[in-house]
Amino acid sequence: MNAYAITGALLIDGNGKSPVSDSVVLVRDGQIEAVGRKDALPVPEGYSVIDGRGKALLPGLIDAHVHLYMGDHDICIPGAGLPLGLADHPCMRVLKSFEYASHTIQAGFTTVRDAGDLADNTIQLRNAINQGIVNGPRIICSNQHLSITGGHLAPYPAWLVRTDHVNNACDGPEGVLKAVRHQIRMGADWIKFFATGGISDTHDTQEFNDEEIAVIVGEAHSKHKKVFAHCMYEEGTLAAVRGGIDSVEHGARLNQEIVREMVDRGTWLVPTLCVLDASANRGAAFGIPDWYCKKAAWFYECNFNSLKLAHEAGVKIGFGSDSGFNAQKHGMNGLEFLHYIKAGFTPMEAIVCATRKNAELLDLEDQIGTVEPEKCADLILVDGNPLEDISLLSHADTISMVMRGGKLFKLERKAVAC
Repeated sequence: MNAYAITGALLIDGNGKSPVSDSVVLVRDGQIEAVGRKDALPVPEGYSVIDGRGKALLPGLIDAHVHLYMGDHDICIPGAGLPLGLADHPCMRVLKSFEYASHTIQAGFTTVRDAGDLADNTIQLRNAINQGIVNGPRIICSNQHLSITGGHLAPYPAWLVRTDHVNNACDGPEGVLKAVRHQIRMGADWIKFFATGGISDTHDTQEFNDEEIAVIVGEAHSKHKKVFAHCMYEEGTLAAVRGGIDSVEHGARLNQEIVREMVDRGTWLVPTLCVLDASANRGAAFGIPDWYCKKAAWFYECNFNSLKLAHEAGVKIGFGSDSGFNAQKHGMNGLEFLHYIKAGFTPMEAIVCATRKNAELLDLEDQIGTVEPEKCADLILVDGNPLEDISLLSHADTISMVMRGGKLFKLERKAVAC
């Protein structure tokens, strides 16, 4: 029997309710068995006790936008050599992805949605984790991004003969239909496409046209897969929302019209402020050009204002860091919390975005996201109270326990047999 009792912690259960002091959470065979106060819920004989005094107990955090195929060893510098990822053999890329995933779970993020891959690397890592071959977070994969020929994520030389192991460029209704089906065949959980350009593009251009978007969304939904889109400019973002996507990624240039459409349609927003902050303020140290850092700073202000607008309008908001891209390192995912607070969220609201709301976004609310009986035992202990200091969730040093599915991945204080 694999059984634990986590006792004495301040319980922040992910539902947004008032925290419970001096709590007890019982874990057995990978699931949460019972939740209560220490004076009302005795610890059964044979359970290993984890002392949570002076700590906060939270659901495992969820990051809905990471890139595990790139990270500390990879910097995307526009116009500087081979596109990111092509210099490595696929085997090396998977090994790096495993390292990045390890940093992520050590920081308390027990579930991630990977927002774009190269050569199916993250699919294979997900499968290895699910089969128990290696340890890591629960991974929801989108596999390769879909981009138009010559689009934001098709920066390869015009003479290069493309293959399906490179980011999937596709055009026209038949082309995008085949691309969606190919990603699903390879094992994608979600479908990701580029609705707009990004920092390195000079103007607002809608990438896939309305007909192509309709095919992408329609085919994915018919196969019970959700769709999310890279959205940095207005025109393509509005088209993608009207086309029925489930989640706007970044949402840097939202306006009242887009926000109204998102509210009416129930479209989610996953802002990624910390990656823009990282590029703007730490990018130069990583060799990123000055023009790119300055534009990232401009986009940060746009994205920050968009998040405030969406929050005030009642848009459904998740949580994503874009970790892996440029100066935003894996394991620093929690830096995103700081920007939510700056944008007017309470600490509890920000925590709920990274737990229950992200679980809803991923259709996993019956399994993870809150501390409740019969859910997966994805739990973390934090040194201190993040409702008083949200920065405690921004780095791995203050995460003293990580449990996923009842398995301990990190424990800095030895469990004591009861």
